[in-house]
Amino acid sequence: MAEAEGMSQSAVARIWRAFGLKPHIMETWKLSTDPQFVTKVLDMVGIYLTPPENALVLAVDEKSQIQALDRTQPVLPMAPTTPAKMTHDYVRHGTTSLFAALDIASGSVIAQHPRFHLHFTPTSASWLNPVGCWFAELPCRKLRRSTHRSVVELERDIRGWINEWNKNPKPFAWTKTTDDILDTLAAHCTRMNDSGH
Repeated sequence: MAEAEGMSQSAVARIWRAFGLKPHIMETWKLSTDPQFVTKVLDMVGIYLTPPENALVLAVDEKSQIQALDRTQPVLPMAPTTPAKMTHDYVRHGTTSLFAALDIASGSVIAQHPRFHLHFTPTSASWLNPVGCWFAELPCRKLRRSTHRSVVELERDIRGWINEWNKNPKPFAWTKTTDDILDTLAAHCTRMNDSGH
């Protein structure tokens, strides 16, 4: 780009920094094709914003293919002025799957519950399920900095982390209304149509 514009590479870099441009980063997205998308969003958001009285509302999902990984060298701990360090290569010791139910009122994670009524998220809209937020916390706050030499060790570590989470659970607060979500989606679809895609 610098050559094409007759500028130095450092000038291009300064311009990108000044305007927050990151042309090397690409984000992905997927638009739900669920024919009942709007109905399901109305149902899910209604439950989050106004839970039914005397009902336990759980967000249930699975996280599959969690890998038991061990680094080929010991992880070096963080020290003053030096970040923690780990090798980029690892040894795989198997995989496991996790099924979890997150109580949307308290934020605690549970494994079993007696009577329930199912409300389905739309296809390709797992972002609408708060347990997905909790699943995102699992690798960030636990698994990424751990090593596991077996699936049994990995599952024991996950159960331990669930027990620690439940000592001080934090619910994920739902803030968007159905109108907010559908307006954002409509604006996104308009931008896509206007771009010629």
